[in-house]
Amino acid sequence: MNSDITFLNDRLLSFYLLGGVVLFIALVYKEYGNTRKSVFYLRVSIGLIAIFSLLAIALRPAYPNKKNSNKAIVITGGADKTQLDSLKKIYPKITTVDYKSGDFIKPKLEGTAKVFLLGYGIEEYDLFQFENMDVVYLPSKLPPGIDKIKYSKTVFQGENVNIRAHFYKSKPGNKVYLVDFGGNKLDSAVIIDGEFKLNAVTKLTGEFVYQLTVIDSIGEQVIQEPLPVKINAPKKLRILILNNFPNFETRYLKNFLAEEGHQITIRTQLTSNRFKYEYLNTKTQVFSGITEDSLKDFDVLVLDTPGFSQLSVNEKQILESAVKKDGLGIYVQQVEDNFKEKTFVNFVTQFDGLPEMKWHNESQIKLYKYPYIFQKTANTYSLLEIEDNLAVYQYLGRGKVGSSVFKNTYQLLLKGNKPVYREIWTDIFKEIAKPSWESVNWQLVTDIGLVNVPVDIRIKTALARPALTDNLEHHIALLQHADISDEYVARIYPEKEGWNHLKLSADDSILDFKFYVFKDDDWSTKRHSNLLKNSQSYFNNVAEAQEKELLLKPINVYWFYFIFIGCVSFLWLHPKLKK
Repeated sequence: MNSDITFLNDRLLSFYLLGGVVLFIALVYKEYGNTRKSVFYLRVSIGLIAIFSLLAIALRPAYPNKKNSNKAIVITGGADKTQLDSLKKIYPKITTVDYKSGDFIKPKLEGTAKVFLLGYGIEEYDLFQFENMDVVYLPSKLPPGIDKIKYSKTVFQGENVNIRAHFYKSKPGNKVYLVDFGGNKLDSAVIIDGEFKLNAVTKLTGEFVYQLTVIDSIGEQVIQEPLPVKINAPKKLRILILNNFPNFETRYLKNFLAEEGHQITIRTQLTSNRFKYEYLNTKTQVFSGITEDSLKDFDVLVLDTPGFSQLSVNEKQILESAVKKDGLGIYVQQVEDNFKEKTFVNFVTQFDGLPEMKWHNESQIKLYKYPYIFQKTANTYSLLEIEDNLAVYQYLGRGKVGSSVFKNTYQLLLKGNKPVYREIWTDIFKEIAKPSWESVNWQLVTDIGLVNVPVDIRIKTALARPALTDNLEHHIALLQHADISDEYVARIYPEKEGWNHLKLSADDSILDFKFYVFKDDDWSTKRHSNLLKNSQSYFNNVAEAQEKELLLKPINVYWFYFIFIGCVSFLWLHPKLKK
């Protein structure tokens, strides 16, 4: 007898049991005193069996039943031979299936009760083949190499390419170089605890491939990885600065922005009715105040918290409308230790009590800050390429409102740390500025593209009937979003390594996009690391959803019908046969 019997119709179990008890009491009441004692027990027992049969028909009992005992091993890249041999020793007749990216192996796994997955794992676009399967994932160990990297993939000319990365299983004495497309070494760093940082100033525009070269303590090359970067022509911003009183931070900031070629308009309040106006890289014109027409000429507005609190209700409404509708960016300058002052958005801060910090953990470069950090929320994003909780923004319609915990950053200039000062403020203004109107917005979804491996691209355009083609003039299907009419997704199978070229045609417009396709052995450690993480996450979730691949097999109710009819027939015929 199976001890794991369950009921398929158990939602009204208590009512069914109550009904059974009532029927049993009625049976006992009917039979008691009307027959001999031996006949009474016989009829009550037969009646009880009939009641149980009736309950079984209503409740539909079932028991767990395994599909079958078949097992299989799926072997992916990097599979551990020791694990494979151990499984074959335990299950001599087990089926083995080799997997490579894009292979359709689901038919080979049909009817399999359990799958052992060895190696780095399954590509995200192939995971659907393992739905509703009991999978035991036995991951392989990563090979030494760069498994994490964060860098500026698209920059403006003159900006730094900032790189932060982690080398898995780095050995003492390993050193990394950033080499440009001409073979020149631009920067170097010693790898400490697997971590390293590099940066270099960009001088030309175009698409280039830098190299990260790692050498060991005796000068032998360990690995070399390509680093594609798109360098665009610099964008000159129109910036309005409104200060409630003169301060050193604005004084140095305006000079830096002017040196970068941006157009600066500054209004500083001297007394209650007196203002000082400055114009850098732009024509002198009277700024009459915050109006719809005056704000249309600017990409970014910088104002301090006291200045914001003194704006009239009408000015705040005009300002909010300019952000939501026109995409104006607002940077709120903190001038006192007070982060509770609300602007158009609500930044969530946490008191950390630290009046200063080390920039990128470098002890020689210190920044002064207010004793807070920003907390991550659903609509909070970093203004900086590398740091996450020091300068942030939130979307407000088409525009952004941002702020930072930095205090007196001009001291970086006084101490000769202009590259850090430039990195901070360039990132802030580039990220928060009013978005330029572009007929097409391209987003590369796939992290590392390879030849003949799907690369997904998201395209946003208002152009009518867009058509996408690749290098060889092959037409690529565009899948339009069901709810957002100007958003499309394309899946491409690149046929060549290096920079690939796409063209989007619509009406009389032809727009270009370039993306880089790597060699099969490029970034192997990072790709395997991504595979491991995705596979572990997917198969752990599957395992939690169904720890055992079991099916509930119901007991055939016809048996209970036969038993019930037989018992009722006996109770009906028994008195007649007796007579």
